[in-house]
Amino acid sequence: MRLLDGGWQTWSDAGLPVERGMPPAQQPAPDFGAQIPGQPQLMLDTEQARGLLHRQDASLVSVRSWPEFIGTTSGLQLYQAEGRHRWRPLGPRRERLHAHGGFP
Repeated sequence: MRLLDGGWQTWSDAGLPVERGMPPAQQPAPDFGAQIPGQPQLMLDTEQARGLLHRQDASLVSVRSWPEFIGTTSGLQLYQAEGRHRWRPLGPRRERLHAHGGFP
């Protein structure tokens, strides 16, 4: 599968090449060249996340877009479900981080 910049119609209208059939088999990469996750100490399981809910020194927030947060879209075409958990506040998005990595 490949992504077409502008969609199929734009690609086709521009006379760009297309092929049909299965691509040749590819050998998978042995690794990604880095440890994944990059910062394992930041990973939480469900119980650890649940433990943050009532702490005064921690916040569990959603970093979804506003349309995702208010439930007009799931944000991913794979999922039909929309909306959010009632207990999770909307948090700052990654692009709003300060240079030091913290939120305003």
